[in-house]
Amino acid sequence: MKKARKDIKKRFLNGMYPTEDDFSDMLDSYWHKDDQIDAEKVVQTIGGETRTILDLIANNEVVQQITNISLNLEWAEL
Repeated sequence: MKKARKDIKKRFLNGMYPTEDDFSDMLDSYWHKDDQIDAEKVVQTIGGETRTILDLIANNEVVQQITNISLNLEWAEL
């Protein structure tokens, strides 16, 4: 079952004995690089407003954000 990171960490503290279910919950809580990711689940929250990646693409905001990242990386290399 998918769980929050803070809840998973509690089961793996020093001296704890994680169960098979704890390991299973940990794996179920993350996307693997080979998993197909549903675009509706990829969200970004800006100023309290949550939007899916599809919304950002529709408004051409993804390109702007990638451009901003690229500019920041170029600036960092100076």
